[in-house]
Amino acid sequence: MFKRALVLGAVVAAPLLLWLGSDSSAEAGQERAPVEPKLSWIANQPAPAPAGPAEAVAPGELAEPHATAAPRVPRPRQLDPIARTDTALETDLETLVDRWFVRAREVSGGKLTGPETEVSVHVRDLATGATIADLRGSRLMRPASNLKLLTTAAGLVLMGPEGEFVTPFGITGRQSGAVVDGDLVVLAGGDPFCKDGSLGAVEARLDAVAEQLRQGGIRHIRGDLVLDEGDFLEPGIGPAWPSSNQHWADYCALAAGLTLNGGVLEARVTPGAVGAKASLEVHPAPHGLDTKYGVMTVPGTASRVLVGATTNRVTVSGKYGASNQPYEAAFRHPDPVGLFGAVLRDRLERGGISIDGETVRRRGPPEDLRLVGSLRSPITDSLVPINTHSNNGVADQLFFTLGHHFGGGGTRAGGQRAVVAALEQLGIDTAGLVQVDGSGLSRDNLVAPTHFTGLLAAALVDLDAGDLAARQYLQSLAIAGVTGTLERRMRGGPAQGRCFAKTGFIDGTSSLSGLVRTADGRDLVFSILVNYPSISSLNTRAWKPMQDAMVERLVTGTL
Repeated sequence: MFKRALVLGAVVAAPLLLWLGSDSSAEAGQERAPVEPKLSWIANQPAPAPAGPAEAVAPGELAEPHATAAPRVPRPRQLDPIARTDTALETDLETLVDRWFVRAREVSGGKLTGPETEVSVHVRDLATGATIADLRGSRLMRPASNLKLLTTAAGLVLMGPEGEFVTPFGITGRQSGAVVDGDLVVLAGGDPFCKDGSLGAVEARLDAVAEQLRQGGIRHIRGDLVLDEGDFLEPGIGPAWPSSNQHWADYCALAAGLTLNGGVLEARVTPGAVGAKASLEVHPAPHGLDTKYGVMTVPGTASRVLVGATTNRVTVSGKYGASNQPYEAAFRHPDPVGLFGAVLRDRLERGGISIDGETVRRRGPPEDLRLVGSLRSPITDSLVPINTHSNNGVADQLFFTLGHHFGGGGTRAGGQRAVVAALEQLGIDTAGLVQVDGSGLSRDNLVAPTHFTGLLAAALVDLDAGDLAARQYLQSLAIAGVTGTLERRMRGGPAQGRCFAKTGFIDGTSSLSGLVRTADGRDLVFSILVNYPSISSLNTRAWKPMQDAMVERLVTGTL
């Protein structure tokens, strides 16, 4: 266990936004920001990795509202205090920094200057924990999506590799036969209810509520459907997020105590005959908002499709070429709690459970609440979406859930307290660390490369011993040249299949941290963080290639 559309996005008319992407991650979306007011060509969007279904729990099995599996207490990793610096490695890494800084200056047209650009690198030997390369590795930096490494590690430490998101529900008032003269109350548990691999399948994960009610003999609720958000924060824009013209995008999904599909809507358009309407699906459905739907099929491949969701309406409209393949586009729902309520109410009706009252939102369960069941999802369902595919909404859901259970509330402060507690159990010095979300989307986060390498050394040290948590953690990372946000990086080179890492990008920040298996059989953990001025194309044309070259140097032992 732990030892411890081709993306050409656009703002069309605020607040209705357009962006159709080939990657739902923050680093993919913001690499193209800021965007200009125009429509986009559209391409298919890859689906996240599958997640298992929520499980029904019989009423008698539910001991308390927010139960999770009890993890073993981790033993702190004793990192070797003696640095065994590899002088040749440090020299080569510095050479790569210099080489790619020159390239970055060329890309910027001479605008980039040294004092505004910070590159920090730290490398440890996994077996000993000893530092073998340190280029300003203790400097606090914006980590971007590398912050997800902290969030997911904390989840495994605090909840255990068999931990679960739990969403309890109960009834108030009196039950007489099949009729409840009261409310149906759902208690927030922070479950993102990740997509399980096929468009439209996520809604069915809520069918277990109707099933458990039927098992209890309930068919009719005379009161309201009450969504109890508990101590979770109100859904909203995070501090120091990207500019408002990006807030509609899926990578700016809002976290909440109750949500579905990580708070993201997905549209699929399939062209029909020329002059006829294209086939259109939007899921999860129903989403609780008004709609403006209508995509006409036109000749050829030329396409202009507008997508987005305002406070009141979802829009998918425009023209799509008959010669194109179907595409999927993802975008943020403005009210994740409302989305959850709309879908749950629909699934209850489909399952034969009628409700007379309204869907209402409250905080704090009533005194006469009697729990009758729950939905459970393994936290491991969220690890691949978070680390391999860099799903921001799911990462934030886990962060706030940790705060809810272990930090005094499902808030930013609660989440940070929970993560710090987990890192301290792993023996990590958290001095200077600032974490305001689980995703790294905020520019207020501050982490040093030494934090990441210390964490990775503690998390993965028992990997060879077959530890379940260590294996799950490693398997959640993208693999160079093979999966996720690293699928197209280092492909065909010496690092393909040997680098397991988390990528990161927000405007002015590029990062890569993980584990690399060298050609001579050593396991090294590394962290490369770059903070730089907001200049277009530097990430893809300089910093990502620099990171890849550094990883390949770690693999081969030569520059």
